[in-house]
Parts: sequence; C-alpha cells; structure tokens
Amino acid sequence: MVKRIFRGLVVGMCFFLATSWAAFASQMTMEYAVSKTRPKTLLLIPSIISEDGVEKKYVDALRESQEFSDAIDQAVLSKLAKSGFKVLYLAHEEISENLEKRQLYSGVVSDYGKTIIDYSANQSMLKYNWFGLGKSAVALADLYEVDALVVSNVMLEGAVSMKTTSRKAVSHRIIFVDGETANFEAAFDGSAKFTDIANAKKLAKESKKLANSTLLEVKNARKRKPEMLSGIEIKEKRKFTSIAEEAAIVADLEKLVTDLYTPFDFASDFDEKKLIEGLERELMESNAELD
Repeated sequence: MVKRIFRGLVVGMCFFLATSWAAFASQMTMEYAVSKTRPKTLLLIPSIISEDGVEKKYVDALRESQEFSDAIDQAVLSKLAKSGFKVLYLAHEEISENLEKRQLYSGVVSDYGKTIIDYSANQSMLKYNWFGLGKSAVALADLYEVDALVVSNVMLEGAVSMKTTSRKAVSHRIIFVDGETANFEAAFDGSAKFTDIANAKKLAKESKKLANSTLLEVKNARKRKPEMLSGIEIKEKRKFTSIAEEAAIVADLEKLVTDLYTPFDFASDFDEKKLIEGLERELMESNAELD
C-alpha cells in the first residue's frame, strides 16, 4: 500500500515537472495559441550559431559547422512538416548566390542578436508583443510569401568541429516571427547531447532528438494559451510596407518626377489653331452679351 502511494506520488511529481518544464520552455502570443490566427506557411532560415563565452555574438553557421547546422535544420523541417505546417527552407546556396537574400538574411541575424538578450531576460513578456525583429524579416517573409519566419538558434558549449568525437551539450531555441509585423509570436526551447558529430548517422539521429525536444509543445499550442495579467502593457504590433507596396510607391514617385521635369515641347504640346479658335469663341460670346 505504501509502495503504491509512493509510486503514485513519484509519477505525479514527474508529470508535474514535465508539464511545468513544457510551460517554461514555450512562450506564445494569444494569436499563435488560437489555431485560426496561427501561421500556416513558414520559412526556416539557416540556424544561427552562438557559443559559450561569446556573448551577444550570433552568427551564420561557419563553414566548418555548416554540416552540423544543416543536420539540425533538416530535422526541424521534418518536425514542422509533420506538425501540419507548410515549410520552405532558405538554403545556404541561395544566400551565397543571391545578393538580396544574403542581405536580408544578414539583417535578420543582426536584428536577432540585438533583440535576443532582452528576450532571454524577460521571456514571459513575449505574449505582450514586447519583442521583434526589423524590416529584413518582413521583407524575407514577403519575398517567399509566407506567414512567418522560423529562426533557429543553436547554442553550443565551445566551438563545433566535425572532427571531434567528444560529447557536446547543445541548447536550442526556435522562434516564430510574424511575417507582417516581425513580432515574436512563439518561442520554444530544448536541449540534447551530441555524442559524435563526426558520425553522419549519429548526427542525424541526435539532431532529430534535439528538434523533437525543442518542438515538443508546437502541436499543443491550444492547450498552452497564455494567461494575460492585468496591468501589463500589451504593445501595439508594428506595420511595415510590403515589397509590392514599396515598388508601387517608387513607380508613382518616378512618374511624378518625370512629369515635373519633362521640358515643354511646342511642336506637340502647343496647338496654335485650337488656341485661335478658342479666343474667337470667347470674343463672340463676349459680344453677344453686350448686344
């Protein structure tokens, strides 16, 4: 009897800890929690790498760690697709070969580095719209015509090298960034141990474990609706001009400038016959009034 009660207490405590960790490891706005307003189409950008001892430095995966980040990205893509999202991927090749995409990706990485320190210190404020990126995120989402960006941040204990076989602790954060406002809509945290990242099979298997750990709550959003406290400011989400709207504005401005600075052409813009006919008509009308 005592053993049964003890076993029940242990199971209950484990369940409590698991649910508490899940709540702590995920943050979301009310819009994300409600299925009707949750993003349906996503663009995953290549993982941003940060290392212990390099505070506030968030960079694109270095050449020697690209294979490592690619494995994690593919695991995240698979997990998101299985969770019901339509997901696109901004490949390294696209960034290398396309200047616009490279500039936008660099802008997202830079904005992330500036914002994530504040977010890490005040994670629960995400549901009040306190955090977001800049226009690069909106332009990138607009370019790919998706509802949101998915920013993957891999945090390592020391530098990564594909030649090492030592155990390495990896923390992982995934943030959903709204495609219209660049606001953080949801954030998920996880971690895993990598035993041998030089081994391709183990790397793929452990990357999958990491993605599953981080995105454990991604399908349970409706059960994790945030509790909104009174007295805390809900910030208004920002609005950015889309690429199409900007192009239309530029076209209108160019037309206006052309109209303003086009020289007067007497040959085509001045009709002497019509001018004389108009003057004669006005003279006849004036004489008729005098009579």
